Amino acid sequence: MSGVHRDVSRRDFLARAGRTALGVSMAGGVCSSATRAEAPDPPVRSDRKVRIGVVGGGFGASFHWHEDPNCIVQAVSDLRDDRRDRLMKTYRCGRSFPSLEKLILAKDIDAVAVFTGAPDHVRHCKAVMDAGKHCLCAVPAATTLEDCRTLKEAKERNKVFYMMAETSYYRRHCIAARKLFQDGAFGELFYSEVEYYHPSGKKERRALDYYKDQRTWRYGYPPMLYPTHSTGFLVGVTKERLTEVSCLGWGNKDSERLKDNAYKNPFNVQATLAKTSQGHMCRFNVFWDGTAHGERAQWFGTRLTYYMPGSGGQPLALKGPGAPTWDHLPDFWHMVPKAMRRDSGHGGSHPFITHEFITALCENREPAVDVYESLAMTAPGIVAHASAFEGGEQMKVPSFDPGLSAGGAASTLTSPGLRRQEVRRWLLTVESSLSVESRRGTGLSPAIHGQDAHATLCAARFAPSWGYRHHGLLAGRASDSSSSCCCRWPRRRGELRTPSSSRARPLTIPAAASRGRPLRSRPSPRAAASARSW
Repeated sequence: MSGVHRDVSRRDFLARAGRTALGVSMAGGVCSSATRAEAPDPPVRSDRKVRIGVVGGGFGASFHWHEDPNCIVQAVSDLRDDRRDRLMKTYRCGRSFPSLEKLILAKDIDAVAVFTGAPDHVRHCKAVMDAGKHCLCAVPAATTLEDCRTLKEAKERNKVFYMMAETSYYRRHCIAARKLFQDGAFGELFYSEVEYYHPSGKKERRALDYYKDQRTWRYGYPPMLYPTHSTGFLVGVTKERLTEVSCLGWGNKDSERLKDNAYKNPFNVQATLAKTSQGHMCRFNVFWDGTAHGERAQWFGTRLTYYMPGSGGQPLALKGPGAPTWDHLPDFWHMVPKAMRRDSGHGGSHPFITHEFITALCENREPAVDVYESLAMTAPGIVAHASAFEGGEQMKVPSFDPGLSAGGAASTLTSPGLRRQEVRRWLLTVESSLSVESRRGTGLSPAIHGQDAHATLCAARFAPSWGYRHHGLLAGRASDSSSSCCCRWPRRRGELRTPSSSRARPLTIPAAASRGRPLRSRPSPRAAASARSW
């Protein structure tokens, strides 16, 4: 569905629009009757010109940097010549660099918009911010919890601004729902259903998955590592945090992408049920397969339920005593300058993203979707992907909000669900893959003792496939600190401690685990019993 409605009848929308049952005037913020041409420009609070560099000539060429009155496109960059030329033509910029690394060295660039591949986002954004430049980045913010922590630390350490270009946040239905929520029209918003469906035909899939017969990062990419088009509909409306998730996944057996991909990902459809920081519920889906298409949300409150239209023919509907009497979707063009009021992808969101980032820099404030909101939208999907491997086990999501320690990513492992999961896998792995002699440490290297055994498992087993890294540990290498693991090694049956000593027996990660391969050996009865005891 296009994000821009062309109905002439919206010109007299305000005259027909009623007030909500709460007495909130729709003209007071939720909507405007003015068309793109009629609405005045938003107030300009600064005459500053932000000098921006744009990196990534695919998605990055669909924004409006050159049309914002407070922005100058100073330079562009892409590894591909054709995309570099496209950026220069789109933004009317005569200066280019062959790489991001060279662009960020330029002294006359204030900010960089990063539109590179998802697995590279944190590495590139960290480089931008370490160079002292503000950063806008395409979604997702990160693909591992370790990278979530790295991104937060880089932003705070360098005292720069960061924004994630989440399009759902600036879809007009989401803007309307956010205004209604702020005005109290929903009552208590206790449940939401948010979803992102992007199946594709063979031709489109080929274009996404390959470049010159080489696989791109999208080949086999896990759906839940791209969650923000869904989660943005909740976090972007209520600012709640998704604190616990339970995810199920399904993989099409006919899909070649699931048989051999860099992510060891067996799913092209994933659905998650989550608990929020306010004790509410949210179901968020990401599908790469099926026939449904697009981004959609439904928000359920005690006084208002808001149904977005969808690809299945669902109409726009607002039900309940808090519902405004809308004939058409409200118009928000007054939020952006006239020069930027044009149709764009993702529900018309691109001009709003562009203008918010530039305006935030001019006003020296955090953007609406700052690093904390970005990670609140991103981290639940990372943990949900792990849950799908465990048949939907409920797992806690770490918080990366300001004021919390930078070790927030590791705190996920202190949750009962995820800790039990990893201890269980540890026991099954050790019992089924190592002999008695191996467990005594004869001739094996490296030997892992005590709490480091669990921490090293986190790194060795989960970092390659699920993105879990733990306190700087890497496969086959323990931390310098004997207490580096934040999880308490459980003192229960099956703990693999010697009867005469509190020191754990030397243990070694099997080679299959250290390479991130799924462990498929059949566990012994003793191992299975020990694991079930958790």
